[in-house]
Amino acid sequence: MKEKYCFLYLNTGGGHLAPAKAVAQKINQINPGTDILLVDGFENANKSFKDLIEKGYKFLQNKAPWLYEFLYALNKFPVFSKSTIKNITRVIQNDFEELIKKENPSKIIIFHSFLIEPTLKVVEKLKLKIPILILVTDPITPPPIWFFKNNLDYIVFSESAKTIAKNQKVPDEKINVFPFALNEKFSKEMSTNQIINFKKSIDINPEKSMILIIGGADGIPKGKKLIKQLIKANVDAEIAIVCGRNKKLYKKVFLFKEKFNLKNLQVFEFVDYVYELMSSADIVISKSGASTFLEILLTQKLPVISSYLWEQEKGNVDFIVNNHMGVYETSPNKIAKFCTEVLNNKNLYEEYKTNIRKKQIENGTEKIANFIIDYEGRK
Repeated sequence: MKEKYCFLYLNTGGGHLAPAKAVAQKINQINPGTDILLVDGFENANKSFKDLIEKGYKFLQNKAPWLYEFLYALNKFPVFSKSTIKNITRVIQNDFEELIKKENPSKIIIFHSFLIEPTLKVVEKLKLKIPILILVTDPITPPPIWFFKNNLDYIVFSESAKTIAKNQKVPDEKINVFPFALNEKFSKEMSTNQIINFKKSIDINPEKSMILIIGGADGIPKGKKLIKQLIKANVDAEIAIVCGRNKKLYKKVFLFKEKFNLKNLQVFEFVDYVYELMSSADIVISKSGASTFLEILLTQKLPVISSYLWEQEKGNVDFIVNNHMGVYETSPNKIAKFCTEVLNNKNLYEEYKTNIRKKQIENGTEKIANFIIDYEGRK
């Protein structure tokens, strides 16, 4: 009988969908006959509700991180997190019931904490015995809301995450630790010729160092300020910035490039060649989202983290800084100075690169894919 897996995620940042896609792709390579449904949990939800969560998440992250962090802190208290989950479940439970009745999946893998309760409610209501596995997409400091059901099986990406799960009374045998799941191409090093040809294709001088500024689908905070300071510092490098779907940022930076005829600056909107850009860069200035910071490290590039969300992404930043693999700096002026310093000091640059190599960052996609294939549910 053909296996059908249902992967449930939300469009609240790329850190949930990216590992879901990576694992799905690997499972299809291992077992080509497997049918995998990638389902946005809010796909059929009330538009106002969907916009409140998805657009509200993006707005808070980019415009009011202090408010996001306040709400995050509140939801560390069970009275608030249970209320949040209850309200979300009430809105989407009927949609989930229709989905599960129609598709009758043989396994359900959940990639967002908000979707655990509605899935369990539906499966219990329909009296189904579908194996349910939770893949915790926050790699180092996941919020406790992930672990409010301590009788489920979890995949986590670090011993730190495992400790948080155990503090929430999840039994040790229910917690499975793997390296983070990323698209497998990030595990492959581009050749020198491939990098040269790619740089030429995007009008980057292949003989120069390259600084990449990238912050995910919604661009990066202080994007124009970063560009202005790098240009002001006269950094000896080509600069590429990916603005994603942030049209305002793209317009501002593009007009700045045109005004000063900056030949060493390339401005991109949303792209599907992030791997090639990262692989061609020497320094990557970015936020500290789960997928992005690990993609940078996996391609062995020097990360400069310009912003993060407390406390959810603090572990990501600490992992980079405490292991001397990169830096965290919010000031565009200081970032520009650091980039200039490190590109002019080969020994310092190589020191960071050596520390990245020593950590031996691993892509866990294949191991996770095999685990899911073999997973039979709660015993």
